Amino acid sequence: MQLTVILSTRNNAGMLEEFLAALCECVRPESWEIIIVDNASEDNTKEIISTFSSKLPIKYSYQPISGKSISLNRGLSEAGGDIVLFTDDDVIPDKHWLVNHIRVMEENPDINIVGGRIIVDKEIMPSWLVRSYNLRSILVTEHDKGENPTLYLDGDYPFGPNMSVRKSRLAGKNNPWPENIGPGTRIPVGDESAFCRMISEPLDRDRLYDPTCIVHHRPRIGRNFFLQAVRRCFLGGYTAAVLFPALTRPEDKLGSLARYTGWRFLRLRSLQEFVCVSSRALGYGCGKARNVIGSSDPLLSQTRR
Repeated sequence: MQLTVILSTRNNAGMLEEFLAALCECVRPESWEIIIVDNASEDNTKEIISTFSSKLPIKYSYQPISGKSISLNRGLSEAGGDIVLFTDDDVIPDKHWLVNHIRVMEENPDINIVGGRIIVDKEIMPSWLVRSYNLRSILVTEHDKGENPTLYLDGDYPFGPNMSVRKSRLAGKNNPWPENIGPGTRIPVGDESAFCRMISEPLDRDRLYDPTCIVHHRPRIGRNFFLQAVRRCFLGGYTAAVLFPALTRPEDKLGSLARYTGWRFLRLRSLQEFVCVSSRALGYGCGKARNVIGSSDPLLSQTRR
């Protein structure tokens, strides 16, 4: 089998139906499957999936324990494809999304991870987020590195809604998605980076961005979006410092950190962005302090809400 698509879904039947309808319009490979892991949904998710079972090669799997990572690990345990393509239920794929991921992998045998373009409609974003320097990637998973294929550089990785990996790289790795972080846990960020770093070291050159692998992301932006953004930025900084201390370079001098902080703050374009960046810096500082003290982490020790 060429390709396995895996996604976890929870109480999002409406968007899942639109995703599956768009998938029916895609150019499809000769041999593929899609594994949908129902993460204890309480809506009509199962019924929606069943309506597409005659149109798409769907494998339905039920995971009663809350957590996106544990669901993706379940999907991986059932995957038969040589290439595994991860996505989310709130995207709309481009017509050639499936075959382009396969093509890029076949044309680049030294590449183990392919990341694609994730487009977010700016009209649904608050104006301060549209103007921000790089918060769109953190807060609405926008991912666009331009019109040309390019290697991911040091410590840079693709995003989960549009990422394929070679199944062979997962051999011998039990539950490669970290089940103590990610959506459905106390820390809903950092899971994609932790997963990717099990496959590809930060300095490896086996990760490729390809702009022809396209999905359109439809994030939920409600009235409390700003408060959620501040919290997400804090947890993102905290997770980076706690889980990936080697990449945060603890040997860096205070002057280097101060210069980077100054450079980052000079690019602020709104008060909201200032608050979010400050929250991320605070989270990073708290995570670094936890590393210095060496205490157990109450957030990471409890895996699920």
